[in-house]
Amino acid sequence: MQNIEDLLSVESADVEKDKKHKGDLNLTSVDAVRIAYDLIGRGVLSEKHLAFVQKETDIDKIVKPILHSNQYFHLLKWLKEQGALTNAEIEKARQVLQEEPYSGI
Repeated sequence: MQNIEDLLSVESADVEKDKKHKGDLNLTSVDAVRIAYDLIGRGVLSEKHLAFVQKETDIDKIVKPILHSNQYFHLLKWLKEQGALTNAEIEKARQVLQEEPYSGI
């Protein structure tokens, strides 16, 4: 439909047909992957669910987080200072995220 007049051509059969139509993901593919990461961390989903989402959304690379990666490293460094994290664990994070110089908003 392109014009308001097109609404006059809608028939009951069109409405019935549309009732059965279900929308798709209704998220960006990147956000779907981010949500899957989060739900894995919360113990709701597993790695197989992430693999399914990545396959269906055709995303095969690591998705950047919503927060700036430096915020993640701030927490990691704080955990290390508290004795709750090792250098090896920080290095594992560096394989997924990279610290970046602040570039402004």
